[in-house]
Amino acid sequence: MKTYVKWSIAVVLIVIVLLPFSAQAQTAGAPPGLAQGAFVNIPNYFVMKAGIYAPQEKWDVLDAGVFEYSLDTGFNGELAFGHYLNRNWALEFGIGYFQTSGDDTAFGVKSKSSIDVMPLTVAIKGIIPVDKFEIYGIGGIGAYFVWADEKLNGISFSDEDILFGGFLGAGINYNMTPAALLGLEGKYLWTDKTDLSDSGWRQKHKLDGWIVTVNVGFRF
Repeated sequence: MKTYVKWSIAVVLIVIVLLPFSAQAQTAGAPPGLAQGAFVNIPNYFVMKAGIYAPQEKWDVLDAGVFEYSLDTGFNGELAFGHYLNRNWALEFGIGYFQTSGDDTAFGVKSKSSIDVMPLTVAIKGIIPVDKFEIYGIGGIGAYFVWADEKLNGISFSDEDILFGGFLGAGINYNMTPAALLGLEGKYLWTDKTDLSDSGWRQKHKLDGWIVTVNVGFRF
């Protein structure tokens, strides 16, 4: 993993840990209405997230350092169910889908890759409620079900795998009503390496990348 990514993850993790303590310090002694901020006494929420997945790792067609190219930015969508432990902490479970693809022509060989991923995740959120806003850090782990297809000069190969990974990020929600929210979230994902192979085609690469989404949610 690149050094700047490691430092980014470390900083976000520190922020997640310190967020609730910062919120408590800011709201200590404040009037009850102000201290409550955006948090309302509705313990559960459901969020729909839609945005992009931007992979940061190279894709090597034969895992030989020859046919190597970048994958394109693709679609990311998620459905998440969350529960407020208190106004500064929430637990969130998610299921989603993201995809990417890429192609290259080198040494007379035309290759095209297509990758589909379904993540199942669990995350913890540290939250600062500010009036109608929630500012939060998020970190979690997940299982990532991968389906990959490859075409080399018209010959098709395919395989599937299950990876494990983690993510860290941050976001902000605007409470349109006590029960409805609109938000923006960004996080960085890092995973184990794939172990894909089929008749000489093989892939042992990570799916590390940025995920940015616009979120719409409802508390209940």
